[in-house]
Amino acid sequence: MRLWTREHVYDHSWDLVTFAHWNKYPHSKYSHVLDVAVLDQHVDVTAGTLHTTRLFQCEGNTPSFMKIFIGGSMNHAYMIEKSVVNARDRKMVLKAHNISFSNFLEIVETCTYSPHPEIQGKTLFVQEACIKAYLPTSLLKGKAEGWGIANFNKNSPKGVEVINELCNKLGKQESPQQEIEFLQAAE
Repeated sequence: MRLWTREHVYDHSWDLVTFAHWNKYPHSKYSHVLDVAVLDQHVDVTAGTLHTTRLFQCEGNTPSFMKIFIGGSMNHAYMIEKSVVNARDRKMVLKAHNISFSNFLEIVETCTYSPHPEIQGKTLFVQEACIKAYLPTSLLKGKAEGWGIANFNKNSPKGVEVINELCNKLGKQESPQQEIEFLQAAE
């Protein structure tokens, strides 16, 4: 099992960063994400939380050493993301895991967005991943888990870049501010 973590401070408010997150797909930097479907969404009025479950369909990127176990290349992989947005506490937590080939390689990712505790107007983003391979030898397990870590090292900066790009774009538009004000009024 391998653990991976990253922190980033966005130079944008929590309201704008979380709004940008919901507008992240489709995007040219995420061309491997073929489809995103909302499976469930509900508001817990008592707790002041929005709960969302989404299914992601992604283009597969099978490492060569894994093809023997899964019967060739995987063209598509699926992932489930469950998120909770707490408008009162101003915290958004997303937990995602692969459902494709999880009997060989399990990837669990947790992302947390919260107002920076020390710098007003900025957002703290914490991204964590746990990668665990279920393969017959420790060499193959290490290779598979290392592949997962390498993917996070490669793709995490893209995600930060996309959110920053969207914040800069959305921050200049009038409608996101109206949406943000609506969300704040719901608190």
